[in-house]
This record gives sequence, C-alpha cells and structure tokens, in this order.
Amino acid sequence: MAHFPSLPRNRKKITDDPKSRDELQRLINEGDERMDMEDIGPQKLKTFQTLFMVSQVTGLLSIILTVIWVYKFFGGLGLSDPDKEFNFHPILMIVAFLYMNGNSILIYRYMRKKPKPLLKWIHSSLHGINVLIIGFALFAVIDYHNRKKIPNFYSIHSWLGIAISVIYGLQSLGSFAIFMKPGASDSIRKMTLPLHVFGGISLFFLSVATILMGFTEKMIFKYKKEYAAGESVGIYVNFIGIFAVLHAFLVGYMMYDQEFKRRPLPEDRVGSQPIAMTD
Repeated sequence: MAHFPSLPRNRKKITDDPKSRDELQRLINEGDERMDMEDIGPQKLKTFQTLFMVSQVTGLLSIILTVIWVYKFFGGLGLSDPDKEFNFHPILMIVAFLYMNGNSILIYRYMRKKPKPLLKWIHSSLHGINVLIIGFALFAVIDYHNRKKIPNFYSIHSWLGIAISVIYGLQSLGSFAIFMKPGASDSIRKMTLPLHVFGGISLFFLSVATILMGFTEKMIFKYKKEYAAGESVGIYVNFIGIFAVLHAFLVGYMMYDQEFKRRPLPEDRVGSQPIAMTD
C-alpha cells in the first residue's frame, strides 16, 4: 500500500499564504510521485505475464507455420534459385515486423524491474537488428522479381511494404539519435516522445496488415484454385494469419492497458524529476 505525506488539515487558511501554498503543492507532488512509484499488484502482474507468454506462443507459431509453409509448398530456402530466394522474404518479414517488433514494443513492460538505460539499449538494439533483417528481406524479393522479369512495386502490398520499411528505418535512426546518449535536449525528447510511441505502434499494426496482404497475394498467384478449394496449402496460410492477428491483438491490448505500464524505479530519477518513459 502506498504511503503518502500527511497534508495540513486547515488547507483553506494555508492557501492564503504563498509560502504555504508552495509547501502544500510540494507535498501533493511528493504524494503523486510516490503513487507513481508503486508497481502494479501481483494479480495484475500475473495477468500481464500470462498474456505475454501467450503472445510469445502465437508469435512463434506464426514463424514456425511460415517456415513449414515455405518448405512444404515452395521448395525451401536458397540463394541460387530465385524461387527459393523469394522464400526468405515472408519468413524474415514476419520475424522482424511481427515478432521482434512486438517484443521491442513490450520490452519496457515485460522487463519492468530492469534499469531504464539497459531497457533503452535493448529496445534500440532490437530495432537496429530489425533494420538489417528487413533490408535483406527487401533485397530477396526485389532480386527475385528482377531475375524472374516481374515488375516491382505495382501492388498495394508492395507500396505499403516499401513505405513501412523506409519509415521504420528512419524512425529507428531518428529515435536512436534523440533518445540515446547524448541525444537531444529534454524538451525535444518530451516533444517527440508521443510521436515516437504513436509511430511505433501504428507501424506495428500496419505492418501486420501488410504481411497478411502478402500471404494472400502469394496464394492467389501460386495456388488460386487450391486456395479456393480449401486444400491444405490454404489451411496453412490461414492459420499463419490467425496466429499473426492474435499476436498483434495481444501486443495491442498489453500496450492499451495503462495498468501494465512500467513504473519508474528509484534509479530512473534524476534528483526529484522522473525520467520520461517510453513504455
């Protein structure tokens, strides 16, 4: 239970004195800070941990089913064969945009007892690794199209895919420059933080929608009749989509519920001012 500083009883009389008003506000602020430091209760924490573990299962199932789909119906992976080269694209995109991006968003809440600087480095590193993965995934699909004499960037899937990839890369680089040491001034950090959070979550959900478009597009091009007939290749890809949506829903809910939000640790504070949170 939170313990708050006792406030003077005769508040009306005290507020007539400027010094007393300042002291009263200080006590109120101190109480607010102590309340902010209180972490979520054990039951709420258990709920979050359960949801997080389920999200891990759904995310990993999306990846595993994609690998099975690629090997069972599209010949597996390889660089010499353009068809096998393309198969890197769906696997890497679902790893980067769905699984790793979702975990980077939740890292502050899942590792809530770790110091803030460490969490910022993990968060930033996951995004940096993702930029490399996405870059290779884009190379794989563009090189496949070029080798097969197929036009590039003509579908809504490709338009959104390239736009999301470019924006994601720019946001990752910009966020590193602003939020990591030495970074930008506190005023610029506070100003850009809401945009950073909104942009990250928006890109996450938009990328999941684009992934689903890509799976559907591939099925229509390659297995249109089998897909319409409900054969196993279609069942595989539909389950990939279901688990991807479940994963995205769980990530979204864990970000939406503010009771799951990480509270600042004592070492996260400089003097009496809390460090801005990105979780």
